[in-house]
Amino acid sequence: TFNLHASLLPQYRGAAPINHAIINGEKETGLTTFLLDKEIDTGEIIKQENYVERIIDRIPYSNPDTVKKMAQLKQIVLAYMEEQLSRE
Repeated sequence: TFNLHASLLPQYRGAAPINHAIINGEKETGLTTFLLDKEIDTGEIIKQENYVERIIDRIPYSNPDTVKKMAQLKQIVLAYMEEQLSRE
């Protein structure tokens, strides 16, 4: 199973990563796609995309560029999963 998390893991594991990044005044944030492990928001990282802009402008679904990046990450994850399954 994989997950798309709204931070550059390992930063801001758990709930509300965007909220915490804004509260802490971060100037950089991003998305992490990873395979789920036993612990919360841990596992092998498949891909990370970081954004160096005002975080408030990069809240998922509020910016067309972010939505496009999320769709691209989805395709990368699906290709990765197909590759892994074909090895079994």
